Parts: sequence; C-alpha cells; structure tokens
Amino acid sequence: MKKLCLSIALILLVLTAILLCTHRLESITDDMNILIDEAISLSEEKDYASAETKLQEALEIWHSSDPFTSTFLSHDEIEGMVYALYEAIKDLANEHGDAFKISSQKLKEQIYSLLEREHLSLSTLF
Repeated sequence: MKKLCLSIALILLVLTAILLCTHRLESITDDMNILIDEAISLSEEKDYASAETKLQEALEIWHSSDPFTSTFLSHDEIEGMVYALYEAIKDLANEHGDAFKISSQKLKEQIYSLLEREHLSLSTLF
C-alpha cells in the first residue's frame, strides 16, 4: 500500500511539473507574440526603428528565459527561435518591409510549432 501511495504521489508530482513547464513556456511565448505583433504594426507604418526595438525586447525575453529553455527544450528548438528572431531583426535593420513580413511570419510559425510540440495532452503522456 505504501508503494502504491508513493507511486501515485510521484506521478502527481511529475504531472504538476509538466503543467508548470507548459504554463511557463506559454507565458514566455505569449509575451513574445505581443511584441512581435507590435513590431509588425510598427513596420506597416514604416517605423522600422521602433519595430526593431520591439523585436530586441522579444529577444531579451527569450534570452532571459535561458535557464528554463536550455533545461526543458532541445537545442534545435532554442537555436531555431534565436535564428528566426535575428532574421526578422536583420530585415528590420535593413528596412526591408516585405522581407520582414515573411520573416515575422516564419517567427510566429516557429513559436506556434514550439508550443505544439510541447503541448500537454494524454497522447504526449502515454
């Protein structure tokens, strides 16, 4: 009976940890998505400098989350996000509005893909 209770407690602990990690990742990416959307709006108004600042803030959010991301995500996922952010920043720095539309879409797809892979469901648990 003690083993059963211990096993159930361990399973609940693991599930709680998974839920907390999923919530943290969603919080990080939600904050980044808000900044990316603001950058897209600013770039449509041809305010590339302000849009670039918004993306730099999104990059800072991602880098400040490094202890979490490097623990719970693969290096490919981390590098993919950084690459997508730098590509979008480069397009803004060069004031390439059309290229930025494409790179910002790739960035949003990268975030969506990351969330889909890390999404918690019964199929990911068993």
